[in-house]
Amino acid sequence: MLTLSGARPLKAQAESWRAERACLEAADGALHELCDASAAMARGSLMLAEYYRHHRGEWRKRGGKSKKQASKALQKRETSDIFALVRRAEAGDKAAMTALRPLMNQLPGAWEMAGNLAIRAENARVNVAAGTDEILREALTRKLAALREELGGGTPLEHLLVERVVACWLNVYYSDALYAKRLNDLTWAQSEYFQRRQERAHRQYLLSIRTLEQVRRLLVPAVQVNIGAQQLNVANAGKQ
Repeated sequence: MLTLSGARPLKAQAESWRAERACLEAADGALHELCDASAAMARGSLMLAEYYRHHRGEWRKRGGKSKKQASKALQKRETSDIFALVRRAEAGDKAAMTALRPLMNQLPGAWEMAGNLAIRAENARVNVAAGTDEILREALTRKLAALREELGGGTPLEHLLVERVVACWLNVYYSDALYAKRLNDLTWAQSEYFQRRQERAHRQYLLSIRTLEQVRRLLVPAVQVNIGAQQLNVANAGKQ
């Protein structure tokens, strides 16, 4: 990263700052796409499992079976736009819900597309954080791999949400480290900018963890295990 100095011409400082912001925000864009995609896939999966958001709060199971209204025209026109379908289904469009089901359950392309977003988001952030430091690049790559292994994930949705948690963790780590490193070189306005980035990064990270927890709690089936006279319900039994 470039270091601002009072001895440098103001024009050069301004150009340096614009270049730095452009670099940071380009990496942010990849992460935002991943967060939006994974959130849409999670919401779509929960809605297909007959859950709904209660006053935009916790997800609750619907009572009874919902009536589905098929719409071939909608399927032909919008099968490629899974995220738009999720938004329409959330708004109560039953035809969109009907078109959403085969996309989520039968077509692997949606999951592959979201997985590519995860790879792009991670690579963009690692490139910004490590720069030309190959030792740091290797250390970050190993740390992210260890986080993935620790978090696990059995279903495609779990894997995607784990990727989101890992990418958001890296964003938090880098945002905190960058602000600490640059603290003595920043103007008041630049300090405000970095603080806003930190706050946004922490919100994204906490939300990514919450979404993964919700999906595992609501969609991953529990397994009943009998030990002696006691009964134990174990969720995510596929993990070691």
